[in-house]
Amino acid sequence: VTVGYNIGIFHWRPTDSVKRLAKEWKDLLLDDNEKWDQAVFNNLLHQVLGPSLEGESGLFYAYDGTLKLGLLPASIFCSGHTYFVQVVPFDCLCSC
Repeated sequence: VTVGYNIGIFHWRPTDSVKRLAKEWKDLLLDDNEKWDQAVFNNLLHQVLGPSLEGESGLFYAYDGTLKLGLLPASIFCSGHTYFVQVVPFDCLCSC
């Protein structure tokens, strides 16, 4: 079983591995307009998945084995999918 990462919200640092990922992703999408951007992104990330980084909670290697990946918490970075599809209660997304 593999996890599908939602591409709705990104925070990327301009490292060499991120630049390679972005270029390869862009090139694959421009090569075939029938490809789904999220599926292509997930396929690229899953080429190498793991191991976790020691001492850096929640981070792990992905893509080419040098890209450090972490997931943004939905409580702070709420996407439309989280709010409308998963129907996460509003009070857990906002400290209003």
